Amino acid sequence: MKIGIPCALFYHYYPGLWESFVLSLGMEPVLSYPTSTKTIEQAALVSETENCLPVKLLDAHIESLVGQADFILVPRLLSMTKGRVSCPKLGALADVAHANLRGRAKILSLTVDANREPLDKTLANLGIHLGVDRKRSKSAAQAAIKEMNRHRKLLSAATPQSDKLRILLLSHPYILHDDYLMGPVRRKLEDMNIDVYTLPFPEGDKAPDLSTWDSCSGMHQTLIDLKTRDVAGVIHLSSFNCGCDSIMVEFFRELLREKKINYMVLIMDEHSALGGLETRLEAFVDSMRW
Repeated sequence: MKIGIPCALFYHYYPGLWESFVLSLGMEPVLSYPTSTKTIEQAALVSETENCLPVKLLDAHIESLVGQADFILVPRLLSMTKGRVSCPKLGALADVAHANLRGRAKILSLTVDANREPLDKTLANLGIHLGVDRKRSKSAAQAAIKEMNRHRKLLSAATPQSDKLRILLLSHPYILHDDYLMGPVRRKLEDMNIDVYTLPFPEGDKAPDLSTWDSCSGMHQTLIDLKTRDVAGVIHLSSFNCGCDSIMVEFFRELLREKKINYMVLIMDEHSALGGLETRLEAFVDSMRW
């Protein structure tokens, strides 16, 4: 059996998880190609105009898998971190995909709700639903989570401190770890001799936060723990029309103002031009050096 896995949104939140799980079940994972200009163009054709960029990209990645697999995996994301909740739009991903495809492909869905049951149990139940015996499904789920944690550790690894200016890149994992969206920012900063530090993956079971949204809460907790000596500035990459970010950005700004840490918000959508992005990054870095 072939299981299509869109390389967008939930794929970046759980790096390495999905393909490892499908392989451990004895099935074949079929991954969509990484985000490209073609993906952006396709997103404009197939996705609702009011969606944020990550959801638009997911719709395009799903579309690219039509005819490539027996099922396309699209989870409902209710809570990705225990004690928190996800953006409401993420809870309807599977239903929207089903409506968009109109029977052209079969959707394989599972409900990810960290407040109801751990991820390994959710995955094991999916394996059983696919006809795999309970023991093998449980083993596949545990192996997949181990692989995900390995990927997360690699992606969150911080570079050693140096004499260079250091900047923290702040965003949701599905923006931070999509190279098409984040790559130009990272490469431009590195060309300007900047140490780039990426926000680590959010963890659960932390103290109550002013935000109950999972990744926004993770961002806020990181900024609370951030010391002035740790970074010279923070660049927050936000997707246009992101309701969570539109509320939290002012809390982030005020918190970093109190810490005397430079802060800039870059809002992107499918029309963002690389030239304008580079100009703003140059101005931000120059202002810190002055």
